[in-house]
Amino acid sequence: MNAPSRAERRRQDIARLLRDNPGLALTLGYIAASLIGLLFSWSLLRRFALNILDYTEVTDFLIAALREPLTFVVAASAIPVVYLLRWLSGKERAYWLRHPPKSRMMQRYSNFSDRAYRDPWAEVFILVAYAFLFIALYSDWKAERIQAGHGQRVDVEFGCDDEAERMNRILVGGTTRFLFVYDVEGQRMEAIPHESVLRVLSIPAKPKPEPPTGRDPAAATEEKT
Repeated sequence: MNAPSRAERRRQDIARLLRDNPGLALTLGYIAASLIGLLFSWSLLRRFALNILDYTEVTDFLIAALREPLTFVVAASAIPVVYLLRWLSGKERAYWLRHPPKSRMMQRYSNFSDRAYRDPWAEVFILVAYAFLFIALYSDWKAERIQAGHGQRVDVEFGCDDEAERMNRILVGGTTRFLFVYDVEGQRMEAIPHESVLRVLSIPAKPKPEPPTGRDPAAATEEKT
């Protein structure tokens, strides 16, 4: 029976560490969720020339990810990419075993690719890189929809009760200190302190018009009389 490789032993050590320390796994999950929220919020607001780090606290990153649960799906879509690369590296390794490289350069490449793609830390790096790429693409798509006027429209009242002002905006998100709304007409993102906001009123969706019945209501009334 062949002895496990160094990469396999390292994977087994990491799995054993997480299995024996569930608190560590929970902490790493919290950190991962916070990083996903940070990446999404930073990538989204940078399209509107806002730096999310100037308006947030550490606890806001997890809230941002929970507010946009689709970011978890987008980030998790990088996992199949890692498994695909591992499968391709196995095929490549089998090819080099059947056809040993003749040049020194190809020999170095085969050794490097075999070590890189089969190393668990390389897989973690690839996972993080692709997750960041997918989140950036999703946030760009989200920003384009907001700029086009698609999103949850709300009426924001701010000021004081005696002289309150109301403005119609698209609700983008918020933190413990600020509310982020988008002005479609002015084409700009606004960060409003919570202490200045009196209330946020949701705008109900317009009811769908009833389909025409094909009969004139006046004629139907005459028929009844």
